[in-house]
Amino acid sequence: MSFVAAPHRRKARKALERIDVQHCEDATLLLNDWIELYANLIKRHGIRGLTAFSADAFKSQLSVPGISVFRAIGGNETVGMTLWYIDSEVAYYHLGAYSELGYKSDASFALFWRALEWFSSQRLKWLDLGAGAGLSGANRSDGLSRFKRGWATGTRTAYFCGRIFDQSKYDEVMRARNITATEYFPAYREGEFA
Repeated sequence: MSFVAAPHRRKARKALERIDVQHCEDATLLLNDWIELYANLIKRHGIRGLTAFSADAFKSQLSVPGISVFRAIGGNETVGMTLWYIDSEVAYYHLGAYSELGYKSDASFALFWRALEWFSSQRLKWLDLGAGAGLSGANRSDGLSRFKRGWATGTRTAYFCGRIFDQSKYDEVMRARNITATEYFPAYREGEFA
């Protein structure tokens, strides 16, 4: 995988010396591990609102047909996981979460490396890594954007709907949050992932 940025290849190689990565067939068996890892992510990044998913939301997500889960194991514990959804010939990266040991051991690099290997063996045409959280633009300098860019062969602009279907409900949310006009859409999400 010569297209992967050299620093990412080095970190993946070193991480794979310390941890093992498994592709998991039954994602629902990993619900408790996932909830624990995601709780660490919530704490670390101050996640709140819709993106601080409930246990029931994760139970539903792990039951969706086409989910593909990779788990990193360090010692005898799960130190990281990534969730992907496969549709047709595309795998979509959904979420990743890590324990403190997972962060220290660069589990994310090992997980992405093994995921790329596995998806390649499945003959998928594309992997969609998504953008940095709440951000747009291929040249963002935040850590998540840099991380994803190191695995990518290119970037594409994506639009998620971008339309208001219930103007009165949208206006109600805007008033409740005391938000005035902004270029960010939807305005009530601006700054949520900063």
